[in-house]
Amino acid sequence: NPYFLQIFLYFFISNSGYYIFNPSYQDIQIKTSKFSKILWLLILTIAFNGVIIITRTVLINKGIIPLLFFKDTGLIASFWFYPLIVLIICPIVEELGFRLFFIPNRINIVISISFLLYFLSYLIFSFSLFEINIYLTIPPVSFLIFLLITLKSSTIRHLNFLITKYFKIIFYLSAIFYTYVHLINFRIEKGHIIWLPLIFLPYLMLGLVLGYIRVVFGIKYSIIFHFVYNTFPFLLSLFFLG
Repeated sequence: NPYFLQIFLYFFISNSGYYIFNPSYQDIQIKTSKFSKILWLLILTIAFNGVIIITRTVLINKGIIPLLFFKDTGLIASFWFYPLIVLIICPIVEELGFRLFFIPNRINIVISISFLLYFLSYLIFSFSLFEINIYLTIPPVSFLIFLLITLKSSTIRHLNFLITKYFKIIFYLSAIFYTYVHLINFRIEKGHIIWLPLIFLPYLMLGLVLGYIRVVFGIKYSIIFHFVYNTFPFLLSLFFLG
């Protein structure tokens, strides 16, 4: 598709595309002209990921790729619970966990580590990500523990140093971990292996773009972007499925 190719090329020669390939720490964020830049970036991300998802869906419908299933079909699948989780809770929790600490200070680091431990426990113990049980105590308990640990100024200085010095590695690892957390929600079968790029690329792309927005524009804009992005598949499912 020539039009999609133009969008793809434009993205990767733009400032955001350059940053994603060469992320660097910065503590000065853009104060003006946010709306048009973020809107254009949203359109590009939806177009890029939309083509991948549509391609994947066509291949699944033709029987070339085995059908993908969500592991959890409980509360998250209910009509009223889905919007609460996917449209409100996910953008906030995921941005605070995976990207808040990109601008390091004591509170940002403590909040991010608290939520990252929650996601890590989700991977280790394979409980439902949104299950209302003891696992939900992990973020507040972790917050208090790490707040006490980082009360020493030397501790927070070391963490700040590590994040700023190895920012590029941390930036990519965050996007990869974000992708993996979403990937394990699917039942990946043997027949999916060669098609894995069509499954993980939309999440990886979104994670990288959200990282750029968090650093350049601020955490509230990455949360809003995440919310708006998640709204599209929800609206499409309402339109097509009723």
